[in-house]
Amino acid sequence: MSEPVAFRGSLHHWTLGEPPRLELICVPTDNAIAQTISLLKGRALALTIFFKDERICTLPAALPPISTVVGKCGKATKVKLDVYPTDMHAFLGAIRSAESDIPMRFEFAPGETLPAKEKREPKPPKEPTPYGAFWRELDKMGFHNRHDVRGWLGAHDLMEAQAKERLREVFRAKSRATDISPQTLREWLARMPGSDSAITMIEKIVRSL
Repeated sequence: MSEPVAFRGSLHHWTLGEPPRLELICVPTDNAIAQTISLLKGRALALTIFFKDERICTLPAALPPISTVVGKCGKATKVKLDVYPTDMHAFLGAIRSAESDIPMRFEFAPGETLPAKEKREPKPPKEPTPYGAFWRELDKMGFHNRHDVRGWLGAHDLMEAQAKERLREVFRAKSRATDISPQTLREWLARMPGSDSAITMIEKIVRSL
């Protein structure tokens, strides 16, 4: 497959990890087109996102190295995709546009075949830390991607790893897992406006550990 393919749908879910991962869901009438995206595994891609026929951004992308990148979602098809934004402002603009009920259009332009990745040696197990389990649960719940938390950190335009670094700077900590306790985090949140929901999140985690 060498020609661009496009389908209409929604930006259903995203994570701002390293790299960010998107989940796109097509409109049911475009199922056949969306299912062909699996043929692009192992290729460099350029994903262009359109909203109301206006190009929002173009992102270098690739299908992630997982077993299921294209699958069913009800009567529609879901496509998982890793992206590598070069213009973070435009990328976040596309995410904000996803909050609308108006379908977006996703165009995939295939590029060169990606080189095979070398298998990594397994890492030795990490030494236990005082607050490691607490922060792992916070990460799973997307604490650093909350709109309010990013506002308090001044991190709206940062990737997730950079937002975590900003938090360490605020607390003058080398490591969240060893230096920032749940109580310390709670006391900081208590000084922030409208922080009840974030405080409830950390208290729920503390009770579960």
